[in-house]
Amino acid sequence: MNGRDIALDLYNSFKGGHKTFLPNTKKTNEEIDEPRNTGEPKPIGELINQLVSQRDWKDGLSEGEIFVRWREVVGDDIASKSEPVEIKEEKLFIQCTSTAWATQLNLVKNQLLESIQKVAPGIKTLEIFGPNAPSWRKGLRTVQGFQGPRDTYG
Repeated sequence: MNGRDIALDLYNSFKGGHKTFLPNTKKTNEEIDEPRNTGEPKPIGELINQLVSQRDWKDGLSEGEIFVRWREVVGDDIASKSEPVEIKEEKLFIQCTSTAWATQLNLVKNQLLESIQKVAPGIKTLEIFGPNAPSWRKGLRTVQGFQGPRDTYG
């Protein structure tokens, strides 16, 4: 290998020395690593908040809260009959237990979007749909682009 003692480098980095554990190839010769402050330990929450802000994860985490706080955001009635399924390209997909509930939620889509945007401002649109319909595509011999056995009914 290259003759480096990785265990010694790791020990020195935690001991307070300014040796890095792994070489950082992105830095130029002018940039010098500052020694780490190994004084007082920091609370884990503070470190996580620092990581979130450094990596620009705030929007993603706020959008993810929709799944955790769904009942709180939309209310008990709507939460008992629907659930968020996916967030894709600033669109929240919501699946309802029946097509009647999907129709009702589509009628109040704008008010529902306002409530959701208070928690997750990154969501711009909603896609509301009913339960999954049964699939007619069964067996090994299905043809791409056709509906299946019902395609001759009309």
